[in-house]
Amino acid sequence: VSTPTTMGRSILPRSRRWRTTYAWPVITPASLPTLCDLAGFKVGEHAPQALDGSSLVSQCEHPEHANSRAVYAEITSEGVPAPMFMVRSGQYKLIQGGDVPPVLYDLANDPEERSNVADQPELTDTRRSLGSLIQNCWDPASLERDIRLSQRRRRLVHAAHQKGTAPVWDHRPEDPTVPWIHRGPELYNDWAWRGIESP
Repeated sequence: VSTPTTMGRSILPRSRRWRTTYAWPVITPASLPTLCDLAGFKVGEHAPQALDGSSLVSQCEHPEHANSRAVYAEITSEGVPAPMFMVRSGQYKLIQGGDVPPVLYDLANDPEERSNVADQPELTDTRRSLGSLIQNCWDPASLERDIRLSQRRRRLVHAAHQKGTAPVWDHRPEDPTVPWIHRGPELYNDWAWRGIESP
């Protein structure tokens, strides 16, 4: 899924109001470091820990080098049996984890990601290199342990809520004329537990 990242020129300093559109991929966690960079805010001097993602300002100022930066993503919900990771660098995109075989796409020749080239011998080094980027970015084993522990905790709370009157977490405005959305237990609350083993 391609989701464009846009930034209004009016919030940018005049010296950095770039008049162009870039086609290289970015990730959502880059938004905060980018805004801090544009505002001249020194994150390292104030934040208690490093921010996820990195500023896009240097890429905008030097777009000829922008596509060399690796882009990462992960999914640990929505029913995947184990954490799944993605890294894209240059023309290649690797997806691995989730207790399924790895998938490698050559985006230059297959932009719609229809052909898995992970088993092609000439791309063995590419797949290993991208796999190393994933290992350097995440610790899959400890991440899965943390997720399993979180699931057990949530299962315990969920089981307690089945006794007596279940709590309603929806915000209900005092003014009855104000529109609001009632989620209800039959929506997210039920299907969110599918695939999560009972303690």
